[in-house]
Amino acid sequence: MPKYLDEFREDRIYVEPNILLFDALADARWGPSSLEFLKRGGQGKFELLTSSLTIDEIAFVALRVKLEEKYEITRGMCAT
Repeated sequence: MPKYLDEFREDRIYVEPNILLFDALADARWGPSSLEFLKRGGQGKFELLTSSLTIDEIAFVALRVKLEEKYEITRGMCAT
């Protein structure tokens, strides 16, 4: 089993939310390797599979991140 995305050589893979989020949110550590992995899948080197639940989670996290940025909220803050 591969340890890193660039080692993946199978026919298909289920893409979980973090792979897409790392790319979409330009994560400094994991974003570049996620983007390259998704590009390889997009070039037909292997088939990318996901689910509607994954898309829902991505939308939720992206919305939360954008709201945190807009309203300068940090995790753990609560309204009083």
